[in-house]
Amino acid sequence: MQDPAFITTELWNSLGNTILWLFLFVFTMILGGIHFLLAHALVPSIMLNGYLTLRGDARELPSFIKEKEKQIRGALYLGSLFFVSVSILCLVIMISGIDFVAELYDRWYI
Repeated sequence: MQDPAFITTELWNSLGNTILWLFLFVFTMILGGIHFLLAHALVPSIMLNGYLTLRGDARELPSFIKEKEKQIRGALYLGSLFFVSVSILCLVIMISGIDFVAELYDRWYI
């Protein structure tokens, strides 16, 4: 098996950019999942119960919050869609910048 090529400054820069896009992909997917979870599970559960329990104290939800359930859920769904779209963009950018591996290794499949 052949050793990889010498890692130049350009290759380190490409590797750093790829890792940055990978971390941004993971971070935006987590944020998108959190927004979807809030919109799809937590907000309807809170609205159905009609109260919010904080530190053992049950508090009644104000009426203006109960009336805006669809708006709250819609905003959270839009946030989820935004973060998932950004994560797909990060994934595409990361995959398009991975061509430096061909310069580092002679063979892709070892």
